[in-house]
Amino acid sequence: MKKLDVPQSGSQGSTTASRNRFGQYNRQRAMPTQPRSSLQVAVRANFSRVSATWRSITAAQRSAWAAFAAAKPFNDSLGQTIFLTGHQYFVKVNTILLNAGEVVVNDAPNLADVIEQVDASFVAPSATAVVLLLQETVDAVLVSVSVSPPQSAGVSFCDNFRFIVSASTTNGDTSSFNLTAAMGAKYGALASGQKFFVKLTSYNAAGALGAELRLDFTLE
Repeated sequence: MKKLDVPQSGSQGSTTASRNRFGQYNRQRAMPTQPRSSLQVAVRANFSRVSATWRSITAAQRSAWAAFAAAKPFNDSLGQTIFLTGHQYFVKVNTILLNAGEVVVNDAPNLADVIEQVDASFVAPSATAVVLLLQETVDAVLVSVSVSPPQSAGVSFCDNFRFIVSASTTNGDTSSFNLTAAMGAKYGALASGQKFFVKLTSYNAAGALGAELRLDFTLE
């Protein structure tokens, strides 16, 4: 049900508030399925590990993360500019690092550290070949790739993503990544006409995040 109201997100009771390109709406709350795939279990374990690590670092380190987060705004799912707490930023970036096989970073990045956003595109994606092209023109960049569940071709907005794989680019080069197997393992057999939304988050091993880039494609 569409409505005019202050921006909201999340669930209360049996109702979930969300938004799409037409604005704010409410829907019946749906209980998520819990497939407990190996990747899902690993991602949740990484999240728990990072949360526990936050409690073990020094007060000075936590203060440095708070200062870094206060200088690095994000756009949330409602399109609003927000600032994460030091704890939220620490958990966000270190979960990404662990998912990519990197190590936890206890010290906050340099405030002057700027991560360039990559250029990205897909090459004639089909049910048998989903190839992502990444290009970075300045520095080598790591990229966390998250993909939505399959959507019907008429859907134009989605904010439901699952981590698939981490990729990387080298200075000035175009790198290609075949996502077919990873997407198939996550969502089952791919089929012509399915639409997917993709969220790419640039980051570096020091713990700095870049702007998110969102794309979509329909399988041929």
